[in-house]
Amino acid sequence: LIAGGTQSQDFPFCSAGEDSNWNGATDGFILKIDPVNFNVTAGTFAGTSEYDQIYFLQTDLNDNIYCLGQTAGTMTITPGLYGQPNSGQFIRKYNSTLNTLDWNTTIGTGSGEIDIAPTAFLVSDCDQIYLSGWGGHTNSLTCPSLTCLAYNSTTNNLPITADAFQSTTDGSDFYLAVLNADATQLVYGSY
Repeated sequence: LIAGGTQSQDFPFCSAGEDSNWNGATDGFILKIDPVNFNVTAGTFAGTSEYDQIYFLQTDLNDNIYCLGQTAGTMTITPGLYGQPNSGQFIRKYNSTLNTLDWNTTIGTGSGEIDIAPTAFLVSDCDQIYLSGWGGHTNSLTCPSLTCLAYNSTTNNLPITADAFQSTTDGSDFYLAVLNADATQLVYGSY
């Protein structure tokens, strides 16, 4: 499996995927590659009409495919799932052939901005979903202008739980979150 972002309007590998159409700006994508002959066996776009990028992929014990990415657009949260509308980080679960999106959620502050730069992602053998990232002033220092998507990055108001290891932030911190197996609940969140 590989993932990333593309500005290509003619990306042929996603024609049979859950989303076979390039949506505009930069779209996230996932490709499944045969380990023997290195042919692409499945692929899909994941995006909105704005910037979208996939940073991490994981599979569960049933070969379902999960991804963690960033979006500058608005993604719909699957009904019944935990999430914050209008947030800049998304998590998706696909079937093993990438032709069905099982669910989608967004996590973050709901500010319409990208809050964190993803640094790690894991789906446990019990299907719990772990994610982490860094947000804040350091991200804006690497941006040459206000056109950088991480310029307004912050950890302020990211969701935390009562048992958080660190419950306060100055806006420039590492963030860790855990969702339950069906992504209906935030099990843990901490700065």
